[in-house]
Amino acid sequence: MPEMPTQKIHDEEHNRRIRFLEEELAKAKKTIQSQQAEISRLSEDEEKFRKIFDMSTGLICLADLNTARFIEVNPAFEKTLGYSREELLKGSFLKFIHPDDVLKTVEMLNNELEKEIPSVNFENRYLHKEGHYRWLSWSSRPMKKKGLSYAWAIDITRRKEYEAALMQKNQFTQIIQDNLPIGIALNAFDTGEVIYTNRKFDEIYGWPSKFLQNVENFFLCVYPDEAYRSKIKSRVMEDILSGDINRMCWEDVEITTQKGEKKYIIANNIPLSEQNTMVSTVQDMTGRKKAELDLVSLLKEKEVLIKEIHHRVKNNLQIISSLLTLQASHSNDGYIKEILDECKNRVQSIAIIHKNLYESNDFSRVSIKRFGHDFLVSIAHLYQMQNIKFDMKMADINLPIDLAIPCAIIINELVSNAIKHAFSEKQQGLVKVSLEQNKQNDYVLAVSDNGCGLPKGFDFENWDSLGISLIRDLSKQINGQVSIETKKGTQFTLVFKAFDD
Repeated sequence: MPEMPTQKIHDEEHNRRIRFLEEELAKAKKTIQSQQAEISRLSEDEEKFRKIFDMSTGLICLADLNTARFIEVNPAFEKTLGYSREELLKGSFLKFIHPDDVLKTVEMLNNELEKEIPSVNFENRYLHKEGHYRWLSWSSRPMKKKGLSYAWAIDITRRKEYEAALMQKNQFTQIIQDNLPIGIALNAFDTGEVIYTNRKFDEIYGWPSKFLQNVENFFLCVYPDEAYRSKIKSRVMEDILSGDINRMCWEDVEITTQKGEKKYIIANNIPLSEQNTMVSTVQDMTGRKKAELDLVSLLKEKEVLIKEIHHRVKNNLQIISSLLTLQASHSNDGYIKEILDECKNRVQSIAIIHKNLYESNDFSRVSIKRFGHDFLVSIAHLYQMQNIKFDMKMADINLPIDLAIPCAIIINELVSNAIKHAFSEKQQGLVKVSLEQNKQNDYVLAVSDNGCGLPKGFDFENWDSLGISLIRDLSKQINGQVSIETKKGTQFTLVFKAFDD
């Protein structure tokens, strides 16, 4: 093979190198153009990010975790805290943090350096240039290898103030609820689980709240007697299921505390269906119940005492009546006997009142109808006059004793006068007695006879006899008005009002 000339070989090598250089130059040019495009893009991105950085209302910063210093902060820092960028970048940012929050913040920085945590969220207080503190909520992304951290924060001072105000309000409400004289509980309507109880609720039932966490445990603890528990539970559930809020009130319910003490309560339930909540209130009525039982016992004792007093008064009046009868039997003077008999009648009228009180359940009022019957029996037995009939029409009225005794004496005087003075021995007489209330609710007492009428010159206001004086004085005592009619006999009418209770 013929050898190639040396010059030719040299030229080919030269051309090859030129082509290589041209190719490499084209590649470098392309790389430079690509890098220039990337630089341009990065510049645009940086400008965008800078705009976001500068225009953000949130606080954005780059911090050195090793020195605890800001490397860069956005303008929102100055707007929020009042410091210039230069003031914030100068020295450690720990000097701006509230003393109570510094330790927590340092621990957070150490965690960011030591652990590969993707993000950290925390809150602390930063000092404003004007001297007050602002609450900031932070979200930080640490770069452990570089010892840096990008962080973003928002001002939550107003939220914290609202939370503090709400907490204060809740504390105030809790203080009120815990010091109310009634117990309050909230239960889930569907499950019966306890949501809340105030201090008074636990105090009244006498069980720690941990024992009363649901309805089943509540009934088991508070009503240990199985029969009573079943009765109360059935009644309560039936009333609740009725949906009638007026039925959801239970009085004089007996409960048992953890120590075995018996109490009496009033319980109310208020269903709030939309909130799935049952509001329960309870009042301790043990003191009132005990007072009621003591009062009932005291009233029974007083009833026995008063009944005994009326019984003894009646007996004493009977003794007086017997003494008057005995005294009259030893007198030969007809006038003296008449006076003693009249006294005996008056005593017996009062005795009838006390007898009725003794036999009654009401010791302050007297059945005037019953008095009329007993008085009629007494007067008929006393005078034994076959020619006189009685018509007694007493309404079913219960008079206070302060009215009943004067009325009894007045009736006795008027009836006795009619028997003794209105009729001749052979004349058939009729004596009517009535007591009723008129349309004005005044009491009207009327005693009439069909006898010979009053003596000539009779003047009720000035007539001088013991019987008329008693009628006159007792009528005034009860503020009564007396009127007299003398047509076909005589009728005395007394109108009086009831005493105010």
